[in-house]
Amino acid sequence: MEIFSFLFQFLLYNDPDCLNIELGRNVSAVFVDLVYFTTISLTTIGFGDIAPTAHYTKLVTSLMGLMGTFYTVVLTGILISNFAPHFIKTNKKQDV
Repeated sequence: MEIFSFLFQFLLYNDPDCLNIELGRNVSAVFVDLVYFTTISLTTIGFGDIAPTAHYTKLVTSLMGLMGTFYTVVLTGILISNFAPHFIKTNKKQDV
């Protein structure tokens, strides 16, 4: 997540119009906004208060949303595969 925050910080300071964030504030406030934006995008919530305005930031945000979706799918698969043998053993004992 922090990698994307640093990437957006790099993009924002090279092109201040790529995200609709005020740059007149101190650096730490901007970084907190970028961490917030990254977290909201990775979890695919997307409140819309911070939005990409340039094409390349839209592309990075879309890829980040896809990564967040795949992360959730993989995490769910791992959890299910860990608990599945327990439920199979329990069902076999009940059948006997």
